Amino acid sequence: MTSDDIQVEQRMFWAQDWVAGYGELFDMRDADVSALVAERSRYAGVVSSNEATDLVPVAMLHDGTDEAQLALADRYMAGRRAMSQQPTCEQFDDPQAARAWLLSRLRERAGATDSSVSDPSGQDLGTVLDRAETTEEAMRASVAATRSILNSAHDAVLGVDVEGRCMFANRRLHELLGAEVGSLVGRPVHDTLHRLMVGVDEMFGGSDCKFCAPPPESGVAHFYNEVIRAAGDTYRDVDYESFAIETGAPYAGSIVTLSDITDRRVIERRYATLVATLPVGIFTTDRAGDVQFANDRFFELLGRPEPDVVGAPVTGFVPGGDADLVQRTFEHALDGGRSFAIEHRIQQPTGETRWVLCTGDVDRNRRGDPVGINGVYADIDDLKSAQDELRQLNETLETRIDARTAELREANDELERSMERLRQTQG
Repeated sequence: MTSDDIQVEQRMFWAQDWVAGYGELFDMRDADVSALVAERSRYAGVVSSNEATDLVPVAMLHDGTDEAQLALADRYMAGRRAMSQQPTCEQFDDPQAARAWLLSRLRERAGATDSSVSDPSGQDLGTVLDRAETTEEAMRASVAATRSILNSAHDAVLGVDVEGRCMFANRRLHELLGAEVGSLVGRPVHDTLHRLMVGVDEMFGGSDCKFCAPPPESGVAHFYNEVIRAAGDTYRDVDYESFAIETGAPYAGSIVTLSDITDRRVIERRYATLVATLPVGIFTTDRAGDVQFANDRFFELLGRPEPDVVGAPVTGFVPGGDADLVQRTFEHALDGGRSFAIEHRIQQPTGETRWVLCTGDVDRNRRGDPVGINGVYADIDDLKSAQDELRQLNETLETRIDARTAELREANDELERSMERLRQTQG
C-alpha cells in the first residue's frame, strides 16, 4: 500500500466518507462497507473510536464460521497494519482473539446486570451488543429515575467518595447552600462546607470532618445540631445521617442525608431563653411522674442539681401528706385530661420546706394520648408566710378584742351595780 493510499484513507476518514474510503483501500463491496460502517456506529460508548475502527470487521464475524467474513476481516486487518496503523490490541492478529477481547469489554459494560452477557459463548456479537445496549438503556433509565427521586427529596443528599470529594448532590443540597446546581460535584466536601464546632465560633480540621469519616461498623452514623456554611458567609443548622456505600470493599464512600433544622433551632433557642429567664420553675414528667426536663429555677427551688432531679419522681421532693396530694392530682389529670392548680410544700436536702403553687396540664403525643405532665412551680412561700403572719395578727387582734370586750362588759356591769346602789340610797 503506497503513501498515496494512506493519504486517501486519511482524506476519506476525515471527510467521514467511510464507504468510499474502505472500498478504495481494501477492495470491498459497497454493501460490505456499508454494513461495516453501520456496525461501527453501534459501538459508540462501548469502546474508543480507535478500538471501534479495529473491531468493525470483528462485528461482522457473527459466530466466526463464515469463511468470506473471516477473509474480509483478515484483509482489513492486514490493510491496517500495512498503513502502520498498529491495531489497538496485539491479540488482533487473530480475529477470533479480537472477538474474545470485545466480548470481555461487553462483559465489563453490562455483565454485572445481564447473565447472558457474562457467559456469551455461542452467541454472535450483534446479539451480545444488543443485550449490552439494552442493559445500558435500562441503567440510564435507572440513573434518571434515581436522580429524579433524589431531586424530589425534602432532605439534602450528598455522595462522598473515599477522598472526601462530592460525587453527587441533589437539588435540595444546592438550595440549602445557595450554590449553583452542578457546582458541588468534584469539590472537597470539608473545604466546601466548612462546618463549625458546635458552640464554638472556630473552624476545625478536615481530619475531624464527620462528613468524610467512614461510618461505624453498623454502616450508619447519626449527628445532631451540626452547622454547615452556606452562601454569603451564612450558616445553616442541620441534623444528618451518614450511610456507608455497600460495594463489598472496605470503604467506598458515604451517602449523607441532611435535614435543615435552622428554623427549628431558632424557635428552640427562643424557647430556651424564655424558659431560662422565667421567674418560675418549669418541669415536664413522663406518665409515671418522673421528671424529664426542668429549668434552672426549678432546680433552685428544690435546692438540688440537675442530675439529682431529672429521672426522679416529683413526689420524691414533696414531704408527708402533700406527696399523696400531688400523686392523686397528677393521676386525675392524666385520666381526665384536665388542668390543675394546687398548693403544696417541697422539701430541700437541708430539710427546709417551701410552699409552691403547682399549676399544670397534660402533655400529649401526636395521637392525643396522655404521656406526662407539663407543670409550673411558683414560689409562694413568702405569700404563705405573710398569710400566716396576718392570721396570727388577726388571731391576736381577736383575742385582744375579746379581752377588751370582756373588760368593757365587766365595767358596764359594775356601773349598773353602782347606779343601783345609788338609787336605793336616795330612795
